[in-house]
Amino acid sequence: METNNTEVVEKETPKSKQYIIWIALLLIPILIFFVMSKKNSGSADIADTLKSTAPAQAVQDPKVGALINASLEAYNQKDYQKCINLCDAAIAIDPNSYIAYSNKCSSLILLQQYDKAIEAGEKSVSINPNYNFGIGNLKWAKDEKAKAEAAKK
Repeated sequence: METNNTEVVEKETPKSKQYIIWIALLLIPILIFFVMSKKNSGSADIADTLKSTAPAQAVQDPKVGALINASLEAYNQKDYQKCINLCDAAIAIDPNSYIAYSNKCSSLILLQQYDKAIEAGEKSVSINPNYNFGIGNLKWAKDEKAKAEAAKK
């Protein structure tokens, strides 16, 4: 019995051509990114774009961060007055800590101190109008105050 020993010969691409293909494949997404970022931002460079989209409190004092974390822990343990005290300590260090104002707002709501909660919520939103927790807590404070006033009638 005879076997057919035909081999399939694959045409090899020269190594230099392979390197060029790989380099092109790597560079295309990078070029697209730069073209799109220039197109979207006009004459602003990438650093300006990043600065404009960064949150208002991108760099935070580590002490403030620790106090905010502790306030969240107190809040989760339902120690709302302790949460408020920790938020006040954070605000004393950084008066622009919209997170501390928002956390304080939540605790004040649960203590039924609605006017103070609204004040803290408004301060959080005034510092960072894009902070969703601040926006939500302010709305919650106003809603709870309205419910409390309606219940009195």
